[in-house]
Amino acid sequence: MNSKNRNPAGIYNLPYIYFICMVAALGGLMFGFDLGIITGVIPYIEYQFGLSGFSLGLVVALFELGAMTGALCSAPVSEKYGRKKIMIGCAVLFIITALGVSFASGALIVAIWRFAQGICVGAASVLSPMYIAEVTPAKLRGRMVSFNQLTIILGILIASLCNFYFGNNDLNSANWRFMFLSAIVPSGIFLLLLFFIPESPRWFILQQGKEEEADKVFLKINRGDEERSRQEINNIKDSIKGNESRSRVPLKVLFGGIYLPIMLIGFGAAFLQQFCGVNNVTPYMQKIFIMAGIQLKAGLMNAVLVQLVFFFSTFIAIGLVDKIGRKMLMLIGTSLMAKIGNPFAMSRDCMMTWKY
Repeated sequence: MNSKNRNPAGIYNLPYIYFICMVAALGGLMFGFDLGIITGVIPYIEYQFGLSGFSLGLVVALFELGAMTGALCSAPVSEKYGRKKIMIGCAVLFIITALGVSFASGALIVAIWRFAQGICVGAASVLSPMYIAEVTPAKLRGRMVSFNQLTIILGILIASLCNFYFGNNDLNSANWRFMFLSAIVPSGIFLLLLFFIPESPRWFILQQGKEEEADKVFLKINRGDEERSRQEINNIKDSIKGNESRSRVPLKVLFGGIYLPIMLIGFGAAFLQQFCGVNNVTPYMQKIFIMAGIQLKAGLMNAVLVQLVFFFSTFIAIGLVDKIGRKMLMLIGTSLMAKIGNPFAMSRDCMMTWKY
């Protein structure tokens, strides 16, 4: 029977593909965990360290600055040393930074360690989807890369559960340290499982010229089909040759003429995703609840419920991404963000007005 007509479940080693992709996606889980854990910590460190609004904002913002730094630096470093090695390094740093921020003696030390955590999650946010895209067959790529987003939301949800478990209504409590310390568990699991996945076959070919090593990975993914594995390798080599044959063009060409609208759409979609404000609401969620008259412990439970909505909503995107396409999902999601954003802001304002 022609391999082109066979079901993907039969021509690919799906259990193995799922395993290596889910291990890589744990980098996304750590992104979500370190992003979400600060939600429960903020009320305690604000009170215990006597932080002003600016100082508290600086502690939160340094994490984002570190994430930007890690994202910018991870790609060139991974090109030299490999995706797997850098992910292992990130996993080790996740553990070290969790210990550092847990035993911080002041707000400045917390801020420094949070910046270091940001570097780790920024690198993981680039490396995890990159690795998944490089090891996954094209027919399964959209769904597998979506798992990285799922694990980010799952990480935030797990962090919310940890916050609720360790949290209480006493602002003098030192339990916020256990919130930070709980990151050691997923970090350790991530580190351990990374030793059971292969290096990216694309990196083997791109940087090392080790076609035999790449072939071993593809053979396992393709259930020993030598023809399909050789085709995968040839596709990678052709893409490399294509990149080498292309001449460099100045930035003014890239950002001018027919390319400008395409670049604006690409950058605009990424910008609007962050500009919607959800990543600003998440760290200060408990402060919003407290201002609304909700006790801290109850607010931590509310945060769990909010993240459950995010988590289950992600399954909708995973189920639809390969059916209706990326563009349609982006159009629907952006439209809903625009329509829901104003009513949400109005309900928030009404709540604050009612309270005060």
